[in-house]
Amino acid sequence: PVEIERTLAWRESRLEFVSAPLSTMVEEFNRYNRSQLVIADPRLAAQHFGGNFVANDPAGFVRVLETNFGVVAEQREGQTLLRPAP
Repeated sequence: PVEIERTLAWRESRLEFVSAPLSTMVEEFNRYNRSQLVIADPRLAAQHFGGNFVANDPAGFVRVLETNFGVVAEQREGQTLLRPAP
């Protein structure tokens, strides 16, 4: 039942991830938003994260990454560049 609920979360504009690579999470957010997320470091792209997010709120997702996981975000012409904190 939990897996079914997670699979159908898109119907409620939610994205749910369990230990997913950041690259997969960003790919899903980019499907729902004009402003695109870009990962600047392949090591960061491979890191695994999880959580339940609103699909059309990439800024909220980025805030979680910055606040809790040592990610730095930089705005650039319709894109948000994600990189590890120094």
